[in-house]
Amino acid sequence: MERNHLAVMIHTQIAKYGDKPVLAQKIDGKWETISWKEMGEQIDAVSKALLELDVKENEMVGIFSQNMPQWAIADYGILSIRGASVPIYATNTSKQAEYIVKDAKIKVLFVGSQEQYDNVAPFLKSKNIEKVIVFDSTTKIDKSPKVLYFSDFLEK
Repeated sequence: MERNHLAVMIHTQIAKYGDKPVLAQKIDGKWETISWKEMGEQIDAVSKALLELDVKENEMVGIFSQNMPQWAIADYGILSIRGASVPIYATNTSKQAEYIVKDAKIKVLFVGSQEQYDNVAPFLKSKNIEKVIVFDSTTKIDKSPKVLYFSDFLEK
């Protein structure tokens, strides 16, 4: 990969800043930070898990979520395997999201929270979608081999 590729550049920053905080999010009313090193480990875990799902170079992977640390981590993980991120606005309707997923031939889709998951549920049985990864672990998901939480995906 070229040195000016975003996936290479982020790993350069990770090596440089290590344990310093890079991302933060409010969980249960309390700010929690993620260090550069932790972010790098999660990016690598996303990349490996996507490869396990047989995501190929230039294949499109969807991200249907509001802004959150997992969004950036998933994006860098996709870029690290030379995949193509397809962002879907968090406020899109189910029909809009379904159109994008079908048009882009998305097989793997990251979703943010309950709202996005509920918008994906009507077309979850589609042949296109092989895996839906849910960032927010408080989201109520159906028991399905197609759906898992981001934390479980990282352990993959």
